[in-house]
Amino acid sequence: MGKWIVLFAVLACLVLHATHGISKVRGRFQNITTRFRGYINNVTLGPQREDAFCGEGKCRCSGNVADCSGNEAGLTYIPKLPDDISIVYFSKYGLKVIDNDDFFRNVTNITVLNLSNNGLTNISEGAFRPVHRLAVLTLDANSLTYDSLVPVFT
Repeated sequence: MGKWIVLFAVLACLVLHATHGISKVRGRFQNITTRFRGYINNVTLGPQREDAFCGEGKCRCSGNVADCSGNEAGLTYIPKLPDDISIVYFSKYGLKVIDNDDFFRNVTNITVLNLSNNGLTNISEGAFRPVHRLAVLTLDANSLTYDSLVPVFT
């Protein structure tokens, strides 16, 4: 189902781009993202755990959420996280490219992924193949173009 949501989002982007230009597309997706944030903040799917370091000490985990945001460790992948993690925040990281298909190999069961505010300019075509259950993907406040995203989501 996650692939259908992403495909729908890309198609919506095509329509909005054709009729309103890319600046209006960004505004529309930011509104959609804001609505999902309310959903994300209220989701609890796994057993609760104390807020603690996880993911090779690069993230903070609490319940089913791993927050790897603002980490200056220079990771080229998302570190191994506990199996019950379904929501990952990897924003404000300074990640410019996801240039390999193994970036998400350690988090194949996530349903929500936030990659906002990274300055991303390119994502490998096969980067999201390992995350079969992904339903919500946030990419706002990056430098991605429509042309760079089409091969990723088709």
